[in-house]
Order: sequence, then C-alpha cells, then structure tokens
Amino acid sequence: MSNEIVNVGLSKEPDYKELSNDELILVCKKFGLGEFVKSNKLSGGLANGNFSLNTDKGKFMMKICYEKTKEELETQIKALELASNNNIKVGSSFPMIKENDDEEDNHILRINTNDILIYEFLEGKAGSIATINPHMMRELGTELAKLNKIPTSELDSLNLPPFPMGIAAILPFFEDIKQTKFESYSFVIYLNDSIEELKEIIESEELPKGMIHGDLFPENAIFESDTDDLVGLVDFEEVCYGNVLLDIAMTVCGCCFSEDQVLNEDLTLNFLQGYTSIRKLSDLEIKYFKEYMRYASLTIAFWRFRQFNVRYPDDDLANCHEIFENRAKSINDQANIIDAILDQL
Repeated sequence: MSNEIVNVGLSKEPDYKELSNDELILVCKKFGLGEFVKSNKLSGGLANGNFSLNTDKGKFMMKICYEKTKEELETQIKALELASNNNIKVGSSFPMIKENDDEEDNHILRINTNDILIYEFLEGKAGSIATINPHMMRELGTELAKLNKIPTSELDSLNLPPFPMGIAAILPFFEDIKQTKFESYSFVIYLNDSIEELKEIIESEELPKGMIHGDLFPENAIFESDTDDLVGLVDFEEVCYGNVLLDIAMTVCGCCFSEDQVLNEDLTLNFLQGYTSIRKLSDLEIKYFKEYMRYASLTIAFWRFRQFNVRYPDDDLANCHEIFENRAKSINDQANIIDAILDQL
C-alpha cells in the first residue's frame, strides 16, 4: 500500500499519539505477528492513525482507533464480514484475530485508552486526487453499488448507526455550541441555514436505503499498480445505514472535483456508469442528486470544523473545512453540468 496519500485541503495531518517500542512488541506478540522489526506512520487518517508494521514474518497494517468505541468497532467488523460474504472487494479490510483469544472482541487489542486493529498489508497503490482516472472511478462505482445493494434484511442484525457525520451529529452540535463563540462563525451560520433548507430531503423515507461506506475518497481504495483495477475498498470507519444516495454523492464530491471546485465530468460519468451497471438510480435519487452533493460536502466540512476548531483546536487545520464548504456552495453553479451527466445514464 502506498503511503503517498493526500488528504484534500489539509496543510498537515493531526498529531496523534503513537505507540512505544515496547507497546509495538506487545502488539506483535498478541497477534502472533512474529518479532517486531520496525513501524512507520502512513499518511491519511483523520480519526485514526495508520501504521505499517514490519516483523520477521512479513508486513502488516496497524490501525490505532482514537475516537471509535469498542462497540462501534465490533459493528464495523461485522459489517465487513457481511460485505465479504456478499463478494464485495474489501481486500484485507477484515482485521486479524489475536492468538489464543476466544472472546467476542478478539480482533481488538486495547492499549492505554486506544483500540488497536491489525490487518494484512494490502498490496497495490492507494488512490489519490492527483492520480484518480476514469477507469478507477468506474471500478469504484461498480463496487459501491454492490455494497449499497446488500438486501436490508441482511443488515437488520448489525444495528448499523445513522451516518456519524450527518444530520444526527450536526443538530446536537448546534445545541452544544449555543452561547459560545462558535455560534456566530460564518461557517456555522451557513451550515445551519443549509441544513434547514435540506432537512426534509435528507430525512426522506422514500429514498432507497442500505449499507453506506460513508467515506469513499480516493485514498480509501487500493488499486492494482499496473492495471488500475480495484483491489479493495478500505477504511469502513463511517459504515452506517441510511439513504444510499449519500454514499454516491459523497464519492463524487470526494473524488471528482478539482482544487478550484470544478466538477470533472469524465470522472463523474464513469463512476455513475459503473454504479448504474449494477444498481439503477431511482427517479427520486436523480431528482435529489444535487441536494445530496451539497449535503455530502457539508458533512465533511462540518466534521473538519468541529474536529479542529471545537474538539481539538489546531491553528494549522482550523480552516481545512473551507474546501468542502466552498464545494457545497459550488454545486448550484454547476447544476447544468450535473444534470447533463445524469441525462446520459
């Protein structure tokens, strides 16, 4: 897996705690990985830390989960298992099991206050905004449609949450920041106005529902180095249940825009053609496509604003939400382009 990953709009990555050598040796022992050799930080990951882990037995990927609860991680693991059983390419997204551990949470190791997951190292190259191409986008569309198409009857036992960066988190956020300085921030005012405008569409019960990846940006997919064929979807940290149109719109907003907020028609069309070869869009999904593109962009902007202004203030990252705030604002100006793409499906 390449470590040349770029997080859109970030001047640097969050500074999260790493493990000591003794703790890394413990991880290798618990998971039966062999003798610890070295570990390196991998780029990417805003709510977790991703590290390569080399031992005398091979190479692995270690994820340190800074924000998810153990219960949320267990739900994520069950969702991955279901996706794999439905022949969806999740690569080695299914975490390894601790040796000599028969407990239900035997994929998870707690060190200090953080939970550790270990994965086989997925060979290939991570996508990036700079290298994503129409073939890659078509591959993503095909696989995402398979994920969204898993029958809801198979999802019932998972108790998947609603989208954790969406309206279920945004509305309580507005309450939390009342009578604080954040209430008067221009972004918060814009977010509040936009959610009020979109709320009925966001909460529509008429749109098709299913499992949502929730964060299918280029870096969350691994491709063959030579052919650009998809190896697997990774980072299911935001996996949830809801209107699958959000997943489609999120992928377009995360993969198909230039830095100056211009939608790439070729990338978008190939993604949607791949998607609709497996799962057709409903008339209502086509009708609300632009609104969900705005909503998807707003949710990323919201998460970044809250993370780096409210929860973990960081002067270098305080404005990293603006790229997706501006993306949300650009959607209406590109409505004719989006409609022309949808007309070709």
